[in-house]
Amino acid sequence: MRPSLRVLALVALVAFTSSTALLALTSAEKAVKLAKLQNAYAAETKANGLDSEKAKAIQVEIAALEKEPVTDAGAGAGGPAGTAASSEKPEEPKPDKPDVHEIPELTRPTSYVRREGVKNPCGPYAISAILQSFGENPDYSSIYDQVTPAGGTIGAGPHEILTYLQGHGHSATERNHGSLDDLARGIDRGERMMMMVNTREPPEIRGSHWVAVKGYRIVNGKRYWTLVDAFWGEGGDFGSGGPYPNGIPEEEFAKRWSDPIGGVLGAGSGFHNYYITVGKEPPGVLQRLRTALYGLNETTPAQVLDSGLRDVTRGWEDTFGGGRTVGQRVGGFFQMVGGGVCKLALNVPSLLVGGLGNILQDAGRGLRGWAADKWQNGGFFGKVAAVGATLLSAVCTGVGWVLSGVSAIASAVLGVAGDIIGGIGDVAGDIIDGIGSLF
Repeated sequence: MRPSLRVLALVALVAFTSSTALLALTSAEKAVKLAKLQNAYAAETKANGLDSEKAKAIQVEIAALEKEPVTDAGAGAGGPAGTAASSEKPEEPKPDKPDVHEIPELTRPTSYVRREGVKNPCGPYAISAILQSFGENPDYSSIYDQVTPAGGTIGAGPHEILTYLQGHGHSATERNHGSLDDLARGIDRGERMMMMVNTREPPEIRGSHWVAVKGYRIVNGKRYWTLVDAFWGEGGDFGSGGPYPNGIPEEEFAKRWSDPIGGVLGAGSGFHNYYITVGKEPPGVLQRLRTALYGLNETTPAQVLDSGLRDVTRGWEDTFGGGRTVGQRVGGFFQMVGGGVCKLALNVPSLLVGGLGNILQDAGRGLRGWAADKWQNGGFFGKVAAVGATLLSAVCTGVGWVLSGVSAIASAVLGVAGDIIGGIGDVAGDIIDGIGSLF
């Protein structure tokens, strides 16, 4: 190679090396840029939610920046600036102060006392925490006896929780298929909410659990959820030494909320992102009517079944337990019959039909998502498959909706019939005890 060519090659090599060094960030510069993006993400999600286009764009920038290499070589590896850079340790960025959105009045219920052998305390625990946050003095043990099946064979059902809250002067509305942004907006309005989640990982049967939502925190651009509950909260998981010092990460929390019961039973029950909003004001007439009809939605058969289990176990306890009056035993017998016959035995066909309907609707939603992905990212045959999947999705959703609707109506009728039978027993029992008190 001639000298002139060698010089040109050397100049090109030096220029390339210099440009690469100039493009690379130092660790301190990268940390500063990353902190700015994370703060921008926190502000955007707070204002417009996680699903805004700007929030998604900032997330992409953060992910790209995190992958960029860093250099702490400074200006010129052999010059004075390079020597100074290598001898001085870059200042570490300070972590962001959590952006806290919580209801401070929502704390551990003071009336809660862990009792040996008592199962499934979570529903009464969450109710007690919410009522306590309104300035009341709820009795946890009394609430447990009213909303939970005897022996805690299963946890408190939505119908019993709604009935108890409305019966004690509070508005209580249920919602299925909610979103985390809905919860965040509710917290920012100061609303009290309790939700059904799954404590198991991955979600499976027997992991269903009630929690009261204390709030959320945004730390370094990510959202975490804090709870008041008888599992994570009582276990110290939210303490400084626990696994969730800032709360449960949003991705994990969303997964636990989406499938609160788990398995095929969970899919058939219809509960997905289910929560109850509790207000200090009294319930309205329509709200009470909807609760009396067990919601009249895709979860109605499961709610009637759960209520039947409570009626049978509590009715059995009142009929054959000690220390009961004649009237209480009569009332317990009617409650046991109404719950066992109407809400359990006769409700089984509706439960199966409704479960099939809910599974078909879930399948329809899954097919719609698959079809949308194929239509956007697939080729010609992908688009053809997307059209077929969309048609099949419509069929699954339509048939599922009809089956779920019919079963909801049938189960609501059976649930109301069981409640009427139980109510007749209560009236008869009161009359019997009233006559007995005259003698």
